[in-house]
Amino acid sequence: MTNFNDIARTIIDQNHNATWSGSIYALKDLLMFVNNNQDIAVKSKVIIKRQIEDEIKRYTDLKNNTEIGKKLNEISKQTGFDITWPN
Repeated sequence: MTNFNDIARTIIDQNHNATWSGSIYALKDLLMFVNNNQDIAVKSKVIIKRQIEDEIKRYTDLKNNTEIGKKLNEISKQTGFDITWPN
């Protein structure tokens, strides 16, 4: 029988995974905007892109360290199909 603490940990883990996945999606969308925006100076664009890419990596690392993230990554490796969202 699963106890309350296990259920709570699972819910929190899934919530973190979903939150961080959503953050990655939003940051990738922002990165695409910066890449395609001709009004941003090249020097500024490089600085902005580096910061966004660092944040994407940070959130990806956080997401991949959740139990659900680890399970999804393992399933992706076994099937050869990337089911993690977003990439």
